[in-house]
Amino acid sequence: MSELTTLLQQAAFGSIEAQRTFEALLAQTNGEWEVDLQRGHIVFGDQLHADVHLLGSTDTVSGTWRWAWSELSDFSGPVVELAKAMRDYGQREGINNLTLDEFKAGDDDALSLVIAAKRITGHWVHYPLKTGTMTVWTLLDVQGFSEIEPTIRSVVKALAAGVKSGGITDHRQALLDYAALRGFATAPLEGSSLRILLADGSADTDFDEQSRLTNCQVHAPLEGEAQEQFTAAQPVTPQSVPIEVDFNVAAQPAEEPSTEKPAPALGEHYTGAGEVDEPTPERPAAEKPAAAAEETEKAPAEQPEAPREPAEDKPAAQQQAPEQTPVEEQPKKKKKGFFGRLFGR
Repeated sequence: MSELTTLLQQAAFGSIEAQRTFEALLAQTNGEWEVDLQRGHIVFGDQLHADVHLLGSTDTVSGTWRWAWSELSDFSGPVVELAKAMRDYGQREGINNLTLDEFKAGDDDALSLVIAAKRITGHWVHYPLKTGTMTVWTLLDVQGFSEIEPTIRSVVKALAAGVKSGGITDHRQALLDYAALRGFATAPLEGSSLRILLADGSADTDFDEQSRLTNCQVHAPLEGEAQEQFTAAQPVTPQSVPIEVDFNVAAQPAEEPSTEKPAPALGEHYTGAGEVDEPTPERPAAEKPAAAAEETEKAPAEQPEAPREPAEDKPAAQQQAPEQTPVEEQPKKKKKGFFGRLFGR
């Protein structure tokens, strides 16, 4: 298993939970966004605000990924600090795709890079800004998001979606990584089984000889032995710590204006409309499992379901997405010109 694939496996369940929570918030807006990359700020509708970090871009014409830190992108400052952190990590660990300015990649490959970036940077929400043939991939710090604690329902739903995706090969280890990064307790049971422990309930999980999830039994509220195990395990500190980025330095006017390809002026905004892509790639780019969970009866794709959940609690990705504003109504030339300057596309 490659280092990049390992990062993807470690981040998979946590990424799914974060995206599901973000989708629920996004569903309360009209799906339109307005971004000021100079200040590193994006707003969805008029009520959902977030700091925005550029990672890179893909283009359907060239079929490549280009990192935001590349000189070709002609952009610098706090908004690309996380992209630079990815490059530095790649240099330390010898991961070529994190250090090359540009390489062949499609949207599935891009999504794998974005999920790996969540593990490295500690920023767990992503959003693709789409314009023309290009998609700009970003990480977001949504206001108030870090205060949202995991619940037994949100964790079990993330497990179910991750198993069904077929992209996670070792469910048991991925669950342990998820618990450590997110900051909730687990307790060993007989054999390879694990008990998930959260303040509002527990879940007993079983695995086969290949560490694939075969059963998930939810118990709520927390009581009995599970209550004792939960109390004994506290406190649990999340191992995922976000890299801090100070956008205040971007609030100062530049001493000298850029000549050939200027960055957007302070207060200049770009708008669009879109929806969140699937939070987990279909397959890791470096390693594909033998069979997808949803393609064989032996796989545990349908097992880890939270009990008796009403239809309206399905994640926003499974509900009807917010209607996109027709392309003709968008300031297409202005937006495309900006991203063209930004990434040299």
